[in-house]
Amino acid sequence: LPYTAVMFLIGTAMGIGAVRLQNTDHLTESVLMWDMIDSEVLLLVFLPGLIFSDAFGLNVHLFQVGLWQCVNFAFPMVLAGTCLTALVAFFIFPYGWSWNLSMTFGAILSASDPVAVSALLNEVGAPPRLKLHISGESLLNDGSAMVFYMIFSEMFLSELGVPDLGKLYTTGEGFALFFRMSLGGVAIGLAAGLALVFFLWILNRRLNSEENVLQVAATITMAYLTYYVSDPVCGTSGVIATLTCGVFTRAFGAGLINDLELMENFWSLVEHLLNTLLFALGGVVWGTIIANPPGEPRFGSKDWGYLFLLYVMLHAYRFFLIFANYPITANIGLGTNWREAIFQSFGGLRGAVGISLAIAIDNLVWEATTEASRYREMTRTLFGMIGGIAFLTLVINGTTAGPILRKLGLADIPAVRQKLIDRYNKRFKETLVDSFVDGLSDPRFRNVDFALVKHHVPYLEDLTLEGLRDAIERQEGRVAPNKRKMPCIQNTIPYLTDEDKTDSNDGKDGRDPESPNDLSWATEMIRRAEREAKESLITKSDHAMDDLPALQESEGSSDTTKELRLIYAEMLSYSYQVLIEHGELDTREGFVAYVLEEGLQFASDNANRGRPLDDWDMSEVVRKPWRDLAKRAVDRTRKVVPVRRRKTADPRLKYKKYHHLWREMGTGHLEFMVNSNFEKLRYDVHRALAFVKAHKMAESRFIEEFVEGSGEELSPSEKVVVLESRAEVSKARAVLEGDGTRTHRKDVEIITSHLLCQMLLNKAASYISGLAEGGLLKAQEASHYVEEIEEHLVALSRCSQHRHPGEKNRDDEKDVDDGWKEGGTQRSGEDSNKTKEGGEKPEQADAAFVVEEPKEAALENEDERSA
Repeated sequence: LPYTAVMFLIGTAMGIGAVRLQNTDHLTESVLMWDMIDSEVLLLVFLPGLIFSDAFGLNVHLFQVGLWQCVNFAFPMVLAGTCLTALVAFFIFPYGWSWNLSMTFGAILSASDPVAVSALLNEVGAPPRLKLHISGESLLNDGSAMVFYMIFSEMFLSELGVPDLGKLYTTGEGFALFFRMSLGGVAIGLAAGLALVFFLWILNRRLNSEENVLQVAATITMAYLTYYVSDPVCGTSGVIATLTCGVFTRAFGAGLINDLELMENFWSLVEHLLNTLLFALGGVVWGTIIANPPGEPRFGSKDWGYLFLLYVMLHAYRFFLIFANYPITANIGLGTNWREAIFQSFGGLRGAVGISLAIAIDNLVWEATTEASRYREMTRTLFGMIGGIAFLTLVINGTTAGPILRKLGLADIPAVRQKLIDRYNKRFKETLVDSFVDGLSDPRFRNVDFALVKHHVPYLEDLTLEGLRDAIERQEGRVAPNKRKMPCIQNTIPYLTDEDKTDSNDGKDGRDPESPNDLSWATEMIRRAEREAKESLITKSDHAMDDLPALQESEGSSDTTKELRLIYAEMLSYSYQVLIEHGELDTREGFVAYVLEEGLQFASDNANRGRPLDDWDMSEVVRKPWRDLAKRAVDRTRKVVPVRRRKTADPRLKYKKYHHLWREMGTGHLEFMVNSNFEKLRYDVHRALAFVKAHKMAESRFIEEFVEGSGEELSPSEKVVVLESRAEVSKARAVLEGDGTRTHRKDVEIITSHLLCQMLLNKAASYISGLAEGGLLKAQEASHYVEEIEEHLVALSRCSQHRHPGEKNRDDEKDVDDGWKEGGTQRSGEDSNKTKEGGEKPEQADAAFVVEEPKEAALENEDERSA
C-alpha cells in the first residue's frame, strides 16, 4: 500500500474507534477535536507547504516544454470533469443536492494527487514525459479546481440564508472572478518569486552554514506568506500564487541556493509530514462519518453502493476526456502515446487538496447552521463520498498502478541501457573484490574464512583465483609500498582451487591453466604474509611505554598537555564518525557506539581536569550498569525457561558442542537460544575493534599534523598523549586476546569475519550511491541494489551460525597469527583447551558457550557427557 493510504487507514481506524467506543478519555477527545478544525486554518496550514514542495521539485525544462499540455489537462478538462461529476451528483444521487453543491462536489473531485503514483513512477523508472504529465497536471488542476471550488462554494453557502455568508454570481461575474483569481494569483506569485530569488542572492556566503539555514527558512516563509497575501488578503487564488512562486524560484533561484541538498531534503521532509497529518486527519473525519454516530446522518449500505458507482463513473469519464483530447496532446509540447494516455487515465488519484476542501466546506456549514439543518446532512454525505473516493483510489489504483505500468511496457529497460547496467555490475563486483583484498590486509581480519564472507556477501560468490590475483595486483598499484601490507589469503585460496574453479584460467594470458605454477604466487604470498606478521611482533614492541610514568610526572599536568588531550579526544570523536560512515561501527548496534561516545565524553572531562587520557576505562564505567542489568534479565529468563540437553543428538544439529544452544519447545520442536556469553563477547569485540581502529586513525593523523609537517620530533607533551593512547589501546587488545583458549579465538574469528562482511556490504552501498549521485545510475536502478544490500545487512545482523555452508574444517590446520595484535599473538606449545593426553576438554569448559542447567537435567545427561 502507498504510505498515504496507510495513514488514511490509520486515521479511519482512529475515527471509528473514537465514535464506537464512546470513551471520555483524553485520547478520544483529542481525536474528535480534529473533526471540527477551522476551515481557514486547515487550508492555510496544509496547502502552501504541499503546493510549494511539488512546484519546487519540478523539472523546469520539461515543464516549460510541456506547459500547454498541462494547461489543457488543467483548465478545459477540469471544467469538463467538474460538470460531468456534478451531473452524476445532481441527477443520479438521491440526496437532493442543489446544482451549486453538485458543482462544488465536482470541483473538489477534480483535484488529483500524484503522491503515491509519483513515488511508483520513480521506483520503476517510468519515462520522464509521463511523470511530468501526471505531476504537472496535478499542480495546475489543483489551482483551477481551487478557483472553481471558491466560486461554487460561495454560491452554495448563499443558499444557507446566513448573513454575510456566500454570494451569488451571474455567468459573466463568474468568468470575471475566475480570471481575476487565476491571473491575479499568477501576478502575486511572480512578485513573491522575484522577492525570494533576490533574498537568496543576498545570502550568498556558501561556507556560512547559518546563511544556508536562513535560505531554507526564507523559502518556507515566502511560501506561506504568498498564500496568505493572495487568498485571504487579495482574494485571488493562493494555490496558483504559491505554485507560480515555487516554479519561478526553481527556475531562477536554484543556482543561488548554497546547499541545494539541504533545501531539497527539507522540503521532502515538509511534504512527508504534511501528507502524514493531512491523510491521517482525513481518515479520522471519514471514520467518524462511516461509524454512524448517534444524532448525525447515517452513511448506510445505499451510500456505499453510490460510492462504488461514483468510483466507476469517475474513471469512465476520465478515460473519455483523456482520449478525447488525445489528438491535441499528442501533437503539442512533449507529445504522448496511447500507453501513457491509458496509465494517465488510471493514475488520477484523489488526496490532499480534495480532502482539505471537503473538510473545509463541511466545517463551514456546521459552524453556520443549527443541529436540525438538512445542509449538515448534505455536507456530511459529501465528505463521506470524497473520503471514500480518496480511500478507493489510494488502495485500488495505488496498489495496481505498478502491474499496469509494467503490463503497458512503460517500465521496460532498453537493451542499450541494460548493457550499461551490466557493465556497472561487473565494475561493482571488481570494486568489492578490491575492498575484500584490502580487508585481508588489515591485521584484524587475517583469520577471516571466505566461506563465511561469500555466504553473507553473495556478490563475491563468483570470485576466481584469477580475479583474486588481479585484485592483489591492483592493490600494489593503488597503495604506497611503505603503507601496504600483504593480504592474508590462506583461508581464501582453498575455496578458489576446487576443480570447478581451476578452469577459470583459459590460457588467455599465456599461463597453462593446469600448471601447478598457477598457485605458486599464492603460496609465496602466504609465506610473505606470515613473515611480515612475525616481523611485526618484533617491530611493534614499543619500549617507549616504559617512559610514560616519568613523562606524565613531568609534563602530565601542563596546560599544553591538557589542550593536546582535548584535541586528541576531538580527533577520536571524528574517527568514530568515520567508522560509522564506513560501516565498521554499525548504528544498528547503538549500544556500542553509545558506550564509546559516552566514555570519550567522560575522558574529555577528565582531561580537562588534567588527568590522563582514559577513554577505555571510562567506556568500561559506562558499560557496567547496562551489563549488570542485562545479566539480571538473562538470569531471570533462565529461571523461567530452563535450558536442558537432549538425550540424543538431533540430526538438524551439525556439531555436538553447540547442543546447549538449543532448547526444546514442546514435542520435537527446537528453538535456538542466543547465548548471553557469546552476545556479551560480540559486543566487547566490536567495541574493542572500533576503539583500536579509531585510536590508530587519530594517532596517525596526530603525528602527521604535529611531526611530519614540521619535520621535528614529538615534544614531551605530544609523546605523553600518544603513549597514553597506546596504553588504552593495549587494554582493548587484552579483551580481544581473552583467556587465549581455542574457543575464545574461534569466537573472535567469527565475530571479526561478520564485521568484515558488514564493512563490505556498506562499501557496496556507498559505491552504488556514488554511481547514482554521479548520474551513471538512475535513482530507481540504484534503489534496487541498495534494497538488496539492506536485506543482506539485516540477515547478517541476525546471523547466529557458527558454521556456514561450504566452510572447510580448519581445526587441524596451523594456527595463523591473530589479527587484533598487529601481526599475531604468541601461542603456547599446547592449546589450553586440550588435556595433557591430547583429548578435548569437556564441553562445559567452553567459557563462551556455558549455559547453566537445572540439576535434574545435569544428572539426566551425565552419561552423555561421559561418553
